Amino acid sequence: MEDLAKQLEEKEKQLKDLKDNKSGSFCVNEHGSKTNMEFEMKIEEIEDEVAELRKKIEDQS
Repeated sequence: MEDLAKQLEEKEKQLKDLKDNKSGSFCVNEHGSKTNMEFEMKIEEIEDEVAELRKKIEDQS
């Protein structure tokens, strides 16, 4: 369970960092740019991983 909690903490930090970087880096770029799409996909992927980890932790409680 500790391992899952640690993974969750790391993923949440990674997600926060990505979102923080996105808001500062892409404000001058077009919203439909390839880089922005890749960023959005990465954020979605990490959000899914966070949700899975939360569910695993909840199931073990």
